[in-house]
Amino acid sequence: MQVMWISESTGRVRTLPITIKTILLGFVCVAFFFIVVGVIMNLVGLRVAIEQRPELARAMGGVITMQQQQEIEDAYREKLVTMREQLDLAVLELSEIRKIKDKFSQVATPKLLTNSTKGSNDEGVGGPFKPYSLALERGLYKSLDYSISDIKNFRKIINNAKKDWEKEYVWLDALPSSIPILGDYKITSTYGVRVDPFLGQLSQHEGLDFSATMGTLIRASGKGIVYKTGFDKEYGNFVELKHQYGYRTLYAHASEVLVKNGQEINRGDPIARVGNSGRSSGPHLHYEVMLDERLFGSAKKIDPSGMLIGSR
Repeated sequence: MQVMWISESTGRVRTLPITIKTILLGFVCVAFFFIVVGVIMNLVGLRVAIEQRPELARAMGGVITMQQQQEIEDAYREKLVTMREQLDLAVLELSEIRKIKDKFSQVATPKLLTNSTKGSNDEGVGGPFKPYSLALERGLYKSLDYSISDIKNFRKIINNAKKDWEKEYVWLDALPSSIPILGDYKITSTYGVRVDPFLGQLSQHEGLDFSATMGTLIRASGKGIVYKTGFDKEYGNFVELKHQYGYRTLYAHASEVLVKNGQEINRGDPIARVGNSGRSSGPHLHYEVMLDERLFGSAKKIDPSGMLIGSR
């Protein structure tokens, strides 16, 4: 088939053959034209919508609704709040462990008897910074869940460590391991063999002598019960405390006893005052530590200096 037309100005005759190929080509051109026009109109309309009507742009772009987005944001926010709360609790529990550890350190390592500890006041710390990531190669939402779970597990570890520290502190607090005198003192005789101050002969000294001003407070070196008080011609006025794990302590040559038999005593409580009673050459505290040996029916004397620096 052919289409013919004649030009009025020139009189020329033109023909256009119409074939299936020509028809298909025409349809393709028309369709492409409308597609281009539609894309341009959609882009222009979307830009106008973004500027004027954001909610319309969301619908045109196939984006979720405002309510759905708000729900997602609320879910993420809830996860983040939960994570923050768990982290705050973990920090609080770590600070509690630090307090227990500090108390333990104070009991375990009191000032040395000779007051000769020297060193720098600077605390040296260092090392490379390596941030710890709880979420690697995971979706954000699942990563938050995993992170919260990790923090909760970490808190369980903290709580177990806290219980262990508390047990250790209770154990150490029950031992007679603190300085038994409140105020200035000087160690004038240590545990072991010495020359007797009265006879000038070798003898076994089964305690420590703390020389101090008359009336200086003597305090319990550990939690316990007043086991015995009284007067002895050798020890003068004395107080004997009974502690856990079979330990006992003796405080002798006092000028005044401040406690009674059976009285419960805490670490550091005043129990007597320094004196010069009994076999004594001057005001001082004679301090002994003993460990019961039930098999032999007696008490083993222990070097108190070893207890006073927190040895286990």
